[in-house]
Amino acid sequence: MLAWSLAKFRGRTRSNKKKHDRKESGAEVDYASYFLAYLAEVARGRLSEFAPQGISNIAWALATADMLGEEESCHYLTAAALAAAPSLADFAPQAISNLCWAVSRLPGGNVSRANSNRQNTSMAVSALFEAAAQQAMHRVSEFSWQDLSSVVVALSHGRHRSCTTHMMATQLVIQATNNCHKLTTQVMLNIALSATRLSVQHNILWPLVIQIGGCISARLPRVSSIDLCQWEQLQNRCPVSGGYPSASLPA
Repeated sequence: MLAWSLAKFRGRTRSNKKKHDRKESGAEVDYASYFLAYLAEVARGRLSEFAPQGISNIAWALATADMLGEEESCHYLTAAALAAAPSLADFAPQAISNLCWAVSRLPGGNVSRANSNRQNTSMAVSALFEAAAQQAMHRVSEFSWQDLSSVVVALSHGRHRSCTTHMMATQLVIQATNNCHKLTTQVMLNIALSATRLSVQHNILWPLVIQIGGCISARLPRVSSIDLCQWEQLQNRCPVSGGYPSASLPA
């Protein structure tokens, strides 16, 4: 809870490069970052003592505070993914979505020494994402649309493609198509764009894409510029024969 509170208080911090520049210039030491890095190191050795929410909270805090370029944070997320994957049925839906979101933000292999054993990290991430996709399908009635959206976004950004994740994304597209009137524009777009990255067939996506176009048209001008940009990306990724309802970026 301390890590979660500190990350909420700080918000999304500057990049690691800026932190390094600040230290080099003799500016005030960022004690919060040192604390979070040390917390990650200690928590990794005591994962068995944490409840599922605690494991997820620390992962979310490290990602939110932009700590994933630090070796301790990457080691923690790898260990957390490995520990959580076989027992994900005990995690609340929000804890699953937050953990997946944090893990999907792990940096590439050349960012820090934490990724020197990239194969172990990749296996841990894959195991977590497989388990998360299974839980999202088996416990779909327990998940909010926001949590389902967060999980599928994490899977797509983590570039994890398997039969399980493809099935989960396909199922989610079909469900979203039948519930568009209940969903926010952002949730619909996140689901559809993630589904394109997870190779859901266009003929399955088209009904959802057409529904999204109609919703955007009906909701203008309340639709944000970010949502409109995502809508343009979706039209490019999944073109529909005959075009879409009128909804475009403002001139």
